[in-house]
Amino acid sequence: MTQELISSVHSQMRAYDKAIKIWLETFPCKDDGTTVPVVVSTPDRAFSSMRNLMVAKGHPENMPIRNIPLPFISLYRTGGQFDPIRNMGASGHVPYTYASNSGSKAVARHPISYIIDYRIEMWAKNQQTLNIFQDYISLQFNTGFENYISADLSGLGYYEDFKVPLVNNGFLFSGIEEPEQGHRVLRQILNVNLRCWIFAPLGTVGTVGEIIVDYCDNTVDEVLIDTQSIRDGEDS
Repeated sequence: MTQELISSVHSQMRAYDKAIKIWLETFPCKDDGTTVPVVVSTPDRAFSSMRNLMVAKGHPENMPIRNIPLPFISLYRTGGQFDPIRNMGASGHVPYTYASNSGSKAVARHPISYIIDYRIEMWAKNQQTLNIFQDYISLQFNTGFENYISADLSGLGYYEDFKVPLVNNGFLFSGIEEPEQGHRVLRQILNVNLRCWIFAPLGTVGTVGEIIVDYCDNTVDEVLIDTQSIRDGEDS
């Protein structure tokens, strides 16, 4: 069970990572309105990851860093923590769905409220491109700080389109970088956090086929009416 739980949590984290990446891939941040490529990578590996992406598209493996097209976006998960504000305060099981014709139903522990922190970095040649990125981002968040994105948890037996809030924690201009000698690049950082839920693996429990009920007077311990059978949700 422990290994299954670890695997389930890891898969959900990857699903949330993918949801952020898909969201970023819609950004029309180039001057011609086309979208920019997105890589999941820490800043020190961003250009190497971008080069790997270009090689996968047919470019030479020894492609110099200075030839990597700009702009592009790098994304990575920086941390996570339990969110007590959204805690449901319950540790029991909740029914999720019924398995047809199997005499059982799927159940799961109450999900854990969780916050995942992400760092999004925009790499560009000029400030104008970074301004486009910042302006577009600002329009994506309702009332300036919140947006909803969709995560696909169907592979875990849950939701195919699970919407979770993404919160904007503000921009930070990181200045000028030189990933290669003489190669000047501007970088802008956006910190966001995802207010999501972590689900336990689905389990199954058998459904009750028949319940025999005796209605008794507890003062005299006598049966008041004939025994009643409840079968398949109907009285008989």
